[in-house]
Amino acid sequence: MTVDVPLREPQASLQKPRLQDALRGLGVVYGGPLAVTAWWLGSLARTAAGSTTPGLVTRAGLVAPWLYYSLVRPRMLSWGAAPGEIVKSLPGDDIVVNPTKTQTRAITIKATPEEVWPWLVQIGYQRGGWYSYDALEAAAGAGDFLEGHSASRVHPELQDLEPGLLIRISPWTAYRVDSVDKPRALVLVADPVPGGLMPASSWTFVLEPIAEGTRLLVRARSAPDARNYVAWAFDHLVEAPHFIMERRMMLGIKQRAEKAPK
Repeated sequence: MTVDVPLREPQASLQKPRLQDALRGLGVVYGGPLAVTAWWLGSLARTAAGSTTPGLVTRAGLVAPWLYYSLVRPRMLSWGAAPGEIVKSLPGDDIVVNPTKTQTRAITIKATPEEVWPWLVQIGYQRGGWYSYDALEAAAGAGDFLEGHSASRVHPELQDLEPGLLIRISPWTAYRVDSVDKPRALVLVADPVPGGLMPASSWTFVLEPIAEGTRLLVRARSAPDARNYVAWAFDHLVEAPHFIMERRMMLGIKQRAEKAPK
């Protein structure tokens, strides 16, 4: 369930992707996870077929899901965050009331919240970019940024955000600004589309002052429909790619804020 905030930017500004663009984007985002899933299923099929001497690749494929869900996934969902930060109440937690998945990540930045905020607030497609892997963004068809790459400077024209404005992820998808509390918190929300792959979700960025500078907390909460098996599967498949890109984004914000003239 999400809070309904009227859009100031018309929804028509989002494009409907062409089939080749959609397939390319899906391939970049989901190609790796689907390949790993195929590896696991192939290992199961080989074992079920009665292979008496499974090779190393087959044995590794059988144990991969256990290792992922017991060791890798918990650390991935809470990268950099202390136990107290994982359970801490943050702005935007009330948007998705009963989330089935919560991710909280954190990083320390040696700069004040006021120095970090300008870099954070200009994120987005056709804005400052995502400070992540620009080549992957471009390969997915979502790499159109103001400087041609993730921003290397603060752009004054990108500093003003209001509730209801869209922060695009690509030409076809976007988050909506739910609330802005400068220089403390930016909360984005995605409204669910019936039958779509993107569930109701919130994406919160919080800047907390600490002795070393700033603690950047990034929390995502979502509620994929368990009855929509395709949407549920795709939500889980995107976890690893999203972690790879978000971790790099957080490091990118840190790098820029710490190098900026004080």
